[in-house]
Amino acid sequence: MKKFFLVGGGIILALALFVGIWLITAREMPVTAEDKALLVTVSELESYFDFYEPSLENETISKTKYIDGLQELIYDYYSEHEDAPYISSTVSRESTHRDAILTYAIEWSAQSLDYGLSDFKIVEDNNFYSVGPKSRFGKIMIGSEVVGHTLVVHKGKKVYAFTVTGRNIDDPEIWHELFDKRIEKL
Repeated sequence: MKKFFLVGGGIILALALFVGIWLITAREMPVTAEDKALLVTVSELESYFDFYEPSLENETISKTKYIDGLQELIYDYYSEHEDAPYISSTVSRESTHRDAILTYAIEWSAQSLDYGLSDFKIVEDNNFYSVGPKSRFGKIMIGSEVVGHTLVVHKGKKVYAFTVTGRNIDDPEIWHELFDKRIEKL
């Protein structure tokens, strides 16, 4: 029994050390105009938001490169204003195709789990919007009310994830306008 705990403790320590080194070696990178063009931001969505004017001080954008080659481009818009939407747009450039497949699966599962732990639920609806077989679209709901949307797309070594809450953008054409060209450019 002691041997089991020593081996288990050694594995946990090795894993913690690996994650620590991985995070310590992360490098912030400059966000280019090309990077920004991939992301859907509050400025683009503003025309779809009734009764709310976004403040750009509530948005963050970053690009990080990790020791294993992973690059993450992350945009977040968060405000404590009661009418404010929450927006998250992420592009992950994985070092291998296999890593991208795993990230795609984890991203969708994590969102489903995260919203499932609250009053929200994600109802998958790929008939509403899709950019192919490696694309998942979901309506974020409270009861029968749509309160947001989420999209996860896998293309080659890249994964695109987008979430908006606090708004129901219920026209599929808007989604095509916002995402088709972006996903094509991945």
